[in-house]
Amino acid sequence: IKIYFSVVLVYLEYIEHYHLTPRIAMETALYPLYYINDFPDWNHAFAYLNQLAETLFRIASENNNDKARQLIASIQNYVQNHLSDDLNLTVIANYVNYNESHISRLFKRLTGTNLSEYITNCRVEYAKSLLLQTEDTVQVISQKTGFHTSQYFSSTFRKSTGLSPNEY
Repeated sequence: IKIYFSVVLVYLEYIEHYHLTPRIAMETALYPLYYINDFPDWNHAFAYLNQLAETLFRIASENNNDKARQLIASIQNYVQNHLSDDLNLTVIANYVNYNESHISRLFKRLTGTNLSEYITNCRVEYAKSLLLQTEDTVQVISQKTGFHTSQYFSSTFRKSTGLSPNEY
């Protein structure tokens, strides 16, 4: 009985700490936590605790995935709003206050592309819009899109689109 209620106490503290009562109640009953005598035997009681543990682990995993997606969305938003700035892994990791290697792996895992490729793709897309909508020179557009030199901009643009900025 002592072991059962020790485990129950851990579960209840976790559920309360993360405000999971409504979420768990949709999937399984919580009242058996309080009424050990409702179980026909110990096997049923511990099977219930095991099932609840699996539910808690699944919910924790879903929450972690949601947090990771929010982090990636925050990074993507930051990149979109700072295309003319010096963007690199260190700057972005400092912005979101996470370790650089964690950010790099997570971004690749969730988006399928690495962060530097994403930044370059965003810059090229922005450059395309500027080329179509403004009369700015290639040099001005290269600065607005965060490329260090117009030569690097032109070669990156050509590599991405198959055309030079002037041809585009």
